[in-house]
Amino acid sequence: MKLEILILDSDYSDQKVPIKEEFRVVYDWQNLSINERQNALLISGEESKIQEANNHEIAVLGLETVKKDIFLPCTYIIEDLFSLTKQEAERIYAREKNIPVVVMETERMIIREMSAKDIDLLYLLYEDAENTHYVEPLFSNREEEIAYINDYSRMIYRFYDLGMWLLFHKETGELIGRAGVEPMDHEGETVLELGYLIGRKWQRQGFATESCNGILEYVRQMEQYPYVDALIELENTESIGFIQSLGFEKLKTDRIGKKPMERWRKILLFQ
Repeated sequence: MKLEILILDSDYSDQKVPIKEEFRVVYDWQNLSINERQNALLISGEESKIQEANNHEIAVLGLETVKKDIFLPCTYIIEDLFSLTKQEAERIYAREKNIPVVVMETERMIIREMSAKDIDLLYLLYEDAENTHYVEPLFSNREEEIAYINDYSRMIYRFYDLGMWLLFHKETGELIGRAGVEPMDHEGETVLELGYLIGRKWQRQGFATESCNGILEYVRQMEQYPYVDALIELENTESIGFIQSLGFEKLKTDRIGKKPMERWRKILLFQ
């Protein structure tokens, strides 16, 4: 499935809305085929229209109107249709359809959210990668891991638009590794912590640097988090050297449980 059609309220039929130039636009979804409905996003401020679309499993984005006391039965609501971008519309559509969101592309990789369908690739990655004792392991029970991924998608991806993502090679489609930033509590505040794991086949080819630099730039452009931290075990000298190459500076030594770990921090400068 892919977002191809926008269903708008008829009020916008004569208005020049930028998002209308990015997709096919209709004002009545009743004439769409079943397949077309699966590739459509309804954007509306009408409660009854949204509820009817929900009943037909059409992806929905609520549009807040002047009547702000009206409850719109949908997960996502925007205030202004004129500032909606193609990327935002595609992200909301993917969320509504439970499709893993493609977060970004780098020179050699596609970075996207994980889903339960990636379970086999994840176990192969952890079997192949070196130094997995420095990262949180997968559940030994596959069903538990699938439940964790589904919860993670609902609680982290949807809420923060951040998390640990999967790295795929653009040309071959192979899973290279995983990397991302996760919101963690540190001294009473939410801090983003960088994590990464690269498969053995792909190590020492610059993939960790390429993905982590892309992720740090993604966070910087959000302009919500002034810095990103990294927690590294004292004996993991390779990761300490890598994090320094990304511009992190040592902050202090923390104790996580019984394990002493160094906390490194990179300040993000907003434009």
